[in-house]
Amino acid sequence: MPRAAIDVGSNSVKLVLADDLATPLLDRVAVTGLGEGLGRTGRLAEPAMARTLDALAALVAEARARGAGDFAAVGTAALRAAANADEFCARARARCGIAIAVIPGEEEARLAFLAARSGAGAPAGPCLVVDIGGGSTEFIFGKGKGEGDAMGERFSLPLGCLRATEEFQRSDPAPPAVLAAMATAFAAALAPLAPGAGALIGIGGTFSSLGTVALGAPDWDPRRVEGLELSRAEVERQLALYQRLRIAERAALPGLMPERAPVILAGAAIALAVMRRRGAERLRLSSRALRHGLWLARWGRSA
Repeated sequence: MPRAAIDVGSNSVKLVLADDLATPLLDRVAVTGLGEGLGRTGRLAEPAMARTLDALAALVAEARARGAGDFAAVGTAALRAAANADEFCARARARCGIAIAVIPGEEEARLAFLAARSGAGAPAGPCLVVDIGGGSTEFIFGKGKGEGDAMGERFSLPLGCLRATEEFQRSDPAPPAVLAAMATAFAAALAPLAPGAGALIGIGGTFSSLGTVALGAPDWDPRRVEGLELSRAEVERQLALYQRLRIAERAALPGLMPERAPVILAGAAIALAVMRRRGAERLRLSSRALRHGLWLARWGRSA
């Protein structure tokens, strides 16, 4: 019986439907900007909630049409922070028939780690898994694939691509000074992250976008992204490119989902700040993300 795992994030809603993660029946992403304006008001805006509920309803309906017999759904940074999160979750349950569990940052980090180490490209040896979301970034230290269920320290920082975009990108295109401002702010925000060795693994939409743009791939192909290595120079190249381009021009780049064009500048800047803080010259990409970790945690069958 196919089962569906859903991640209701600050910038997007994602669903994976599978009998086994080796061969998903569906793996969908809808960019909705649920956390849009949250930093200013402390509340989810009605247009953002409406967009997200529409997308969620469409994804759930598609999964049910493909035979989904069970659902697990979690909410992350936007729903942790919003004063009206309960209202959104109640509306989602009434409309879609699913219950959204709002999880703490540490649990979000745990699920991200499960996802990253389950992929075919997961490295051996010590690693740091980084998941850049719309409203927060999760960090998880641990051992690589095949070395036991060893997860070390994990924590979440309120540093995400949607939140940072709203704070720093107030013109289109962004002025060059924005890069320096983001670098300074992100370096300070990353103070809890100690420099160190070990493989750096990036998961989630920002890292996947960096990978597909580096490949120049017009279509998403997880087999090409899984285990792909990006140099710091490549991340710097893309960051400079996004700063020069208007959002509409970014949206036309091969490999970049048009819906991610508004937030990719901030996402790339966060990725680069993490690499600098860790002293990493390269990072490895995982094609999996939190929804895959949720699926594994709930039903326990790895690819």
